[in-house]
Amino acid sequence: MKRIVREAGVIIPTDPWKEKWDVMILVMILYSAIVVPYRICFDAPAAGVVWVFEQLLTAGFIIDVVFNFNTAHSDNNETWCIDRREIACRYLSGWFWIDVPSCVPVELLDLMLEGEQTQMGLLRFLRLFRLIRLLRLLKVSEYVANLEEKFDINLTFLRIATMLIKLVFLSHILACFWFYVAYLQGIDQETKTWVSEYDDGSGLAGEPQIQYLYSMYWALTTLTTVRTLQMLQPPCVALLLALTDANISLRLLTGLF
Repeated sequence: MKRIVREAGVIIPTDPWKEKWDVMILVMILYSAIVVPYRICFDAPAAGVVWVFEQLLTAGFIIDVVFNFNTAHSDNNETWCIDRREIACRYLSGWFWIDVPSCVPVELLDLMLEGEQTQMGLLRFLRLFRLIRLLRLLKVSEYVANLEEKFDINLTFLRIATMLIKLVFLSHILACFWFYVAYLQGIDQETKTWVSEYDDGSGLAGEPQIQYLYSMYWALTTLTTVRTLQMLQPPCVALLLALTDANISLRLLTGLF
C-alpha cells in the first residue's frame, strides 16, 4: 500500500523522514511561541544571525504548508487517502487557516516598511500580527500524541512534565504582557507603573533581558502565590490579572489529577 501511495506522489506521515520533519516543526513552533511575545512586548527585534535564523523558520513553516497539501491521511490506520482533492479539502477545512497566516514573513515586510511615516499604522499592525503564530500551539498536542504513541512514553511522567512546562510557559506569557501593559502607559519616571516602582525604577533604562527578568520574577511569584499582587497598575487591570492567575493555577493543579 505504501508503494502505491509513493507512486501517487503523496507523502506518508509515518515515513521516517516525515516524522523527523514533524519533530522539527514542533521545535520551531515552541521556539516561536517563546520568542514572538518577547519580541513584541519588549520591543526587542532580532538582529544579525538570529534574524536570518528566524527567517529560515518562516520558510520552514511555508514548506510545511506545501507538505500538508501533499500528505496522505488515514482514519483507520489501514487505508491511506491519496486523492489530492480530498487531501486539500480536508486541510482547507482545518489547520490551513492557522498555518497560512502564521507563516507570513512579517519581519521582511517590517523591514521594507520601516522608516516610512505614512505606513506607521500598518507597521504596528504587522508587528502585532505576529501573535497569530501563537495559534500554532493548538497543534502541539497532536504532535505530542504522535510522539507518545511512537515512543510509548509513560503517561504519569508525561502529565507531570506537561504541567511544569505549562506553568513556565504561562509565566512567560504573563511576564511579557504584564510588561506590555506598563509599556502602553509609558516607561518613564513621570508615569507610575510597576516598572517605575519596582527596585527604584532600575528597569526603566534596563536592557530588554533585564526587564524580562523582572517581569518573569513577578509572574512566577504570582502564579506560585509567593506574594500578593501589588496594585501598581490601574485597579481593574490588576484585579483582572489576579483572577486570571488564580484561575490558571487552579486549572494547572486540577488538570494533573
